[in-house]
Amino acid sequence: MNRIVATLYFVKSAAWSVEALTLTLWQGSIASTQRTNSIIANHKLYNAHHSGQKWLTTSSISKSSNVDYNDTLSTTIGCIDESVRRLLNKDDFEYIDSLVQERTQARWQGNYTGADDLKSVILNFSELPDQYEIFLQDIPRKSGGGSRWSLVPTIQTYDEEFLSGTKILQLAHAAMGLAVDDNQQTQTQQRQQYRKKSLEALVDQTKSRLEILLEETRTMEKNNAALDFEVSTKQTMVRNELGGRTAADAALWFALAGSKDIDLFHGLADIASWELNRFGQRPSCRSKNIYQILERFAAAGLTRHDKLEQVAHMCLLEKQQQEEHEMPKVNSDGFGNGDVSKPSYLNLHSDRSLLLIWKFATKQKKQQSFLRSAKKNWEEYRESGIHNATNYEIEKISSTVNKGIVRPQNERIVESSYNWDGMFKDTSRPLVVDVGCGMGVSLLGLASTADEYPSEKESARLLLGENMKWSDCNFVGVDLGALGIEYGRGVAHRWNLEGKNQFVIDSAEDFCQHLPSYPGEIRCCMIQFPTPFRLQNKDGGNSQLPASKLDGFMVTENLLETIHSNLNPKRGKLLLQSNCEDVAVWMRNLACRKVGFTAIDDDNDDQTQALIPQRIPQRTQEWIAMNGERAEGLGWFHRNILHRKGATETEATCAINGTPIHRCLLKVDK
Repeated sequence: MNRIVATLYFVKSAAWSVEALTLTLWQGSIASTQRTNSIIANHKLYNAHHSGQKWLTTSSISKSSNVDYNDTLSTTIGCIDESVRRLLNKDDFEYIDSLVQERTQARWQGNYTGADDLKSVILNFSELPDQYEIFLQDIPRKSGGGSRWSLVPTIQTYDEEFLSGTKILQLAHAAMGLAVDDNQQTQTQQRQQYRKKSLEALVDQTKSRLEILLEETRTMEKNNAALDFEVSTKQTMVRNELGGRTAADAALWFALAGSKDIDLFHGLADIASWELNRFGQRPSCRSKNIYQILERFAAAGLTRHDKLEQVAHMCLLEKQQQEEHEMPKVNSDGFGNGDVSKPSYLNLHSDRSLLLIWKFATKQKKQQSFLRSAKKNWEEYRESGIHNATNYEIEKISSTVNKGIVRPQNERIVESSYNWDGMFKDTSRPLVVDVGCGMGVSLLGLASTADEYPSEKESARLLLGENMKWSDCNFVGVDLGALGIEYGRGVAHRWNLEGKNQFVIDSAEDFCQHLPSYPGEIRCCMIQFPTPFRLQNKDGGNSQLPASKLDGFMVTENLLETIHSNLNPKRGKLLLQSNCEDVAVWMRNLACRKVGFTAIDDDNDDQTQALIPQRIPQRTQEWIAMNGERAEGLGWFHRNILHRKGATETEATCAINGTPIHRCLLKVDK
């Protein structure tokens, strides 16, 4: 038998309307109506009616739902913290609790408009203890449905000094600006000391603020406050300081600045996981927003964070966005080579992370604007003298740098020798050298390779020789760019690779002059994607590129001769890679025709990769039009020589964009 249940809406004019709903009669409807009547009788709710509040009295449910509403009600609604009873008097507690029950009933029936009206009444209840607010959590129907409530501290419980201080993202931005400023300066010992002390001051200040925020999260957890604050009336300090993906941005900027502090990155990841759990399942948060958080922490060098990865995985599953064609792009070990690494959302060598690093490394237009603003922010921060903890020491170093007391400002550090025993734990290991290493991601991947997968073993066979593994070697990267070197040093420290993986700021030729003093053998040198020279087909061109192959280009005959004389005469290899065909051809011809290297033919050439259509860059089209020599035939590799973890950010970006890469492997011919 069906019955019509009236839904009454009390409005400001004291008029009411009837909305007819056809529902299936069920046994508990009378009891439900009695509950409604008891709520109407509550004197505070009565006062709310006459103040113009709109409220709902519907209480009915369909028997066909196959759910015992009374049983569900007893387990999924009400106050979630008994300590609240000690903060409220009995009438206030029962009043709030009855409203929450009525709201639960409205949501169960699908009347979300009425539920929202009741939510407004609940959250705007004015007779609460000072510095507390009502926290209301709605439980999904698949988890039992209902609503729970408690009292939580508000943001007003914290002092104004913290709220008015320099925020963590501003500190991270200043650290990035410090790195940009340092990258543009001549490197001296005093300059490096100045940078180190300044960065430490920024990190210390950040960690102090971070600890206060982490304490807030611990307090909320202790109070059984759930993580979804979408119905909260006020922001938490965490949300105010590091809301959304802000913690991930801060982590990336500190990593690019060269921070070695492991606790800093884990603390930021703790906050990010808390925030992601708050907003990650909302419809407004898309899967790409979650990936943006993960790729920033991965690019910062964070390898594992169980809580962050667990929350991210839960959010992606909830959105049903974790499709098969997306996940391998994050976790795959190779460019289609069939190897899959251990599942992890935090992988520095994933496409997403490497593409992000490439954008910074190549200083695209958007990044150029960001880097300029970061530098300006650092200058303002430095002038403000906020970093008082070490301000005197930093200023003392700064005055030495600026006045050039120890050495002239334009005199670069030139190492008379390298202390190899101080750089490596075991100098008897073969050495792998990355000349012009950029951000250092290739060496970081090689130094952390476990030699588990076929592609890792194959790349070791090609570059190191039979029966030699990457884990048997030492690694050193050299570059004149301080920003990339400091980033590599920071990640290597946090990955515990410093005893086998080092980065130095030096010119390619000056550094290679010191290779004869290395106690072990020089097994492999790599020159990967050097900044190309301007193509000499017309006047002008990119003024930021070296003028020509003989004017400003890193790869010179002298450099190749130095490498040739220091490589092991029987087992030494030189890897050349470029995405500019004319550059690759010129480097190989110079090495083979002038210096004495011999090109190695691919003994396992995969011609199918050569047949895959690829985008031909404009520069290559112009080179072909000039009848330039092509990078084709014997001695050119169509397949990847390095495995995925050894790929540079440029190589990964070329693979994503379908840009051809021209590779050759050379051996010493003595």
